[in-house]
This record gives sequence, C-alpha cells and structure tokens, in this order.
Amino acid sequence: MQDGLADNSVYSIFKDRDGFVWFGTGDGLSRYDGKNIRNFTSDKYNLNIRQMYDTSDGTLLFLAGNRLHCFDRYRECFVGISGLNGQPCYKTNGLVLLNDSTYWSITGNKLHLLKRELRERPGTKETVCSFWVLKEFVLADDKEIVNTICESPDKKELFLTTKSCKLLVFNLKTEQLENTIPLFAEMPDSYIVSSTFCDKGYLWIAMIGGGVLRYDLQSHSLDSFSRYSKEGRTLSHDDVYALLSVINIWRRPGTDIPYFLLIKSPVM
Repeated sequence: MQDGLADNSVYSIFKDRDGFVWFGTGDGLSRYDGKNIRNFTSDKYNLNIRQMYDTSDGTLLFLAGNRLHCFDRYRECFVGISGLNGQPCYKTNGLVLLNDSTYWSITGNKLHLLKRELRERPGTKETVCSFWVLKEFVLADDKEIVNTICESPDKKELFLTTKSCKLLVFNLKTEQLENTIPLFAEMPDSYIVSSTFCDKGYLWIAMIGGGVLRYDLQSHSLDSFSRYSKEGRTLSHDDVYALLSVINIWRRPGTDIPYFLLIKSPVM
C-alpha cells in the first residue's frame, strides 16, 4: 500500500498511552510514530484486528475475529496466548479493563472476570500471556450470544448487548444482572448491534440496520436516531458500524445531542 499500512482494510484505530497511533488492519498491526509507519504481521494468526487495548506494562491486547491476542509494545513482538484449560487461545467479543492484569470479558452467553499474567511456557524460554477465570456469570440461555460490552462512567455497571438485540445491565457491586431491556419490539433479528459507548449520561448503541439508539442512564428511557426519524434526530443512513463522539463538550444548538462521527462501513 502506498502509505505503508499493513493492509488496505483498516478496522480500528487506537492511540496508546505513549502517544503512538496503531491501526488494526486486515493483515496485522501498523504503528505510526508521527513520522514513520512500521508494520507487524504474523504467519501464525489471522489478524483481522477490530479492537485494541493497552496496559502500563507495555502490553497491547487486541481482538482478531473473536480471539484475544497479545503484542509486546516494548519488545515489538507478538506474544503467545495460554487460554482456559491450557488452550492456545481465548475467545471473547470484548473487554473492559479494570487494571493492567484484571479484565471483564464476554464470551458466548457468559461474563468472565479474567486475570492475566506474563510467564514462561514450561520447558521453553518463550513468554506467553496466560489467562484464567476468577469469576463467571451466565447472563442468558445457551443459544444467546453477548456481543458488546462497556462500562458506565461511574464504574458501577456494565452494559452488554446480545445477538437478539437485548440490553443487559449488570450491577458490579451486587454482581447481579439487574435489568434486561429489548431494544426493538418487532423483528429484532433484522438488526445487529455493532458498538456501544457512554457519553454524558447516555449509553449510545450503534446498529447495523437500525441507526443509533440512546439509553438514558437516569430515566432508563430509550429513544432512536435513524434515517427516517423526526425532531432533529435524522441520520444519513441506518448502517452504523462505529460511533465516536467527535467533540465531547459541544452540543447541537438547543439540544442535548453531541456531534458524532458516524462510520457507515469499515474504513478502507
């Protein structure tokens, strides 16, 4: 590619705590330092990278497909995974980092509290990233899949969405599922939740086929923004793959609605 990225398809962009910008592509990682781009690829993994997280010990965690991977930012190399029961991978659809080594993770119909540790693989000098489950919570029946997760601003709740378009509210103090909210009254299988995040007292939910939903964290009410909405809530399209607040403090004149960047499809 002319601009030096690892692949033409870019699925995620992330700025780490050292100021480097990382591009998650269809064939590995690309790091931009303000002047140059350096690519990191691997023949061992299918690296279609869609989410990235970093820790203060130099670890870059990322999701490729539904598998968790690890990259050492300081040694500039990929690190192998030792998953549950010695499996060479750990499957997840999303993480919430509590600190450098403890995370909330969603896998299938379950919520895991994970512990991470870098250690040497027995009999070798290879460093691997080991995960084990401290706690497990079953959130739905076996046929359900939890596909997104984010944390409330006060860090008291987790908001999760499911493949059948339900919003789950998990109380972190009681460690109980306190509410289940259907996002659509009709034909929920026609929509897909693509991403979620919290902003100024609201949970914003990006949908493929359904525009954007807004859940009020105080009143617990739900309203929508779509191509055919009225009252100033019209979007240019209903297929929203990602939703980012562009300017957190600016609002549309006379409203409580922030300006957003809507991404209709993966960045190419």
